[in-house]
Parts: sequence; C-alpha cells; structure tokens
Amino acid sequence: GTRKLMDEFDIKTAQGEGTRVAVVKWMPRAAAEDIKKRSEELRALFSVEADDSAIEELQQQNRDFVAVLAELEEKREELEQLNRQLNETNRELNEANAKLRELADMKEEFLALTTHDLRSPLTVISGVISFFTSGRLGKLSPEQQNMVAMMERNAQSLIELVNDLLDASKLESGALRIDIASIDLRGLVDELRETMEPLAREKGITMEEHIGPELPPIEADRPKLRRIIVNLLSNAVKFTGKGGTVRLKAEPFDGHVRISVSDTGVGIAPEDVKRLFDKYEQARSRATRGEKGTGLGLYITKQLVELHGGEIEVTSEVGRGSTFSFTLPIANGRSSSSSKSSGEVGES
Repeated sequence: GTRKLMDEFDIKTAQGEGTRVAVVKWMPRAAAEDIKKRSEELRALFSVEADDSAIEELQQQNRDFVAVLAELEEKREELEQLNRQLNETNRELNEANAKLRELADMKEEFLALTTHDLRSPLTVISGVISFFTSGRLGKLSPEQQNMVAMMERNAQSLIELVNDLLDASKLESGALRIDIASIDLRGLVDELRETMEPLAREKGITMEEHIGPELPPIEADRPKLRRIIVNLLSNAVKFTGKGGTVRLKAEPFDGHVRISVSDTGVGIAPEDVKRLFDKYEQARSRATRGEKGTGLGLYITKQLVELHGGEIEVTSEVGRGSTFSFTLPIANGRSSSSSKSSGEVGES
C-alpha cells in the first residue's frame, strides 16, 4: 500500500545493520515553489532584528529617574544641612535675646534704684530752697534772690529729669499705677496757670485758655493728668518764640472731653511727626539744637494718655506751630474711684 502512495519506495537489509526503508513523494512544481516562498518569508521574518528603540527609551527613562533620585537626595542633604545651620542660628539668637533681656532688666533695675536715690536728696534741697524763698530765714537781697531763684529752677529741672526716668522705668515694667477719680478740669487749669504763666512771661509768650462753661467733670488720675498737660504746655513754650501764643482748650467731644494744647512755634516736619512719641526721640532731636532734656516727655505723655484709655494726636506745620490733642472720658457720677496699672493697658 505504501509503494502505491509514494513515487519511490526502496527497502534494503544488511546483516548487522538492520533494515533501511526509503520513500519519496514528488510534489507538484507549483506547490514546491509556494513552499519555497513561504520558507523564505519565514526565514526573512525570523532573521529581522528586533526594534531596540522602545527598550532604549525605557532604559534612558530609568537612567533619568535614577539621576533625579540622586539629585533629590543631594537636595535633601543640603536642606538638612541648612536646617541644622538654622537651628544653630536660632539657638544663638535665643541666647543673645535672653542676654539682652537680662541686660535690659538690669538696666531698668539700676535706673529705678538710681533715680529713686537721686530724688530723695533733691527733695531735701528743694525743701531748703523753699525756706529761703518763703522769707522764713530772713529777707534776701536782690542778688541773693536771683541766686536762690536760679537754684530753685535747676533743682526743679533735676527733679523733673529724675521723675521722667523713674516714670519711664515704671511704664516699661508695668508698675506705674493710676487712680481714677472725678476731676474738675477748670480747677486743675487754674492751678497750672500759676505754674506755667511765669515761664511763658519770661519768654514773652501769651498764654490763653478756652475752657467751656458747661464742661463736665472728667475721669482721670489728677497728678498724672497734671503731668500730661504740663508736659504739653512746657513743650509748647519751649518751641515757641517771643511774641508767640500758647493756647489750652477743653471741650466736650462725643461723650468725652477733648483737651488740646496749641502753639504758634516752629512746627514739626511731617517725617518727624511719626517718631515724635518714640522713647528718647526728642533727646536725639534736641541734641542737634543744643537743647537739654531726657527726650522722655512726649513718650511718657502718650503712655499716660493711653493708660487713661485715651488717644493723643498731633497736627503740625513747619513755621506755623503744632496742636496736641487727647481725649478723656466724662465722669459717670459715681463717687468710687478705680485703679489701673500700665501692665493692664494692652489687656483693656
């Protein structure tokens, strides 16, 4: 049967080599050519090299990713180094601030002790001078009167300087207290006139008062309010020339009393107004004009006004004068008084 299916069929047997069977089937020429063509196509297909572009791109992306990770690690190390440096700097700054606070506390304590020790002998000196001026130690000659007057002025200047330093120290530490009570402003103004008019008259300055007839009592600490007004009037007299005018005015204003001190003096430049109430600012300005003073007057004035719950404002024009104004609450008619410390200003 096999012989019939094959074109060639052969069987050979050899001793010791077994039997060999050979069969051959001749394919049609067309089929042979088709198989050859298919074989060549398969050979060509398998012989084509794979496209490496996708693999290379993945490899490049992997290399880029590794490079980015390395750069991020480097940046992380740099940030850690900067953080360590920043922490060290902050530690040094905290230590420096602690030392500065300690020095500031020591300075304030020294200032308070020194001014307190200075005020006691100055009070004694003023008391002795008052014996001479009162005539209780006998009549003084004109020359002696001039000398005693000079002593009195200088002693008073020293007392005011010491009081400024002491009050500034108390304000800084929150230890300055005010005792609020109902005050008749007109009576206080009459008292201030006796103090300020001789100073104004000595410089040829006119003092004016404009107090409303129906001005209600106000709530304030009388000694502190006196200090506020004296500071403003003294400042006005100091910077007003001969022939000028200093005016004190008080009037009701929106449930309060507004008190203002105006002058026709030298005025204040706009760039200086905003620094006017800074601590020691006036001292720096006065140094250039050869004037004396601690530079604490307006600083203390502002603090005292705010301690009363008020605000102080200033308007000024160079060559035409200045006006300082502040407000205080009208008394509510209660007889009781109240106290408040400078440490409570920010809390109220």
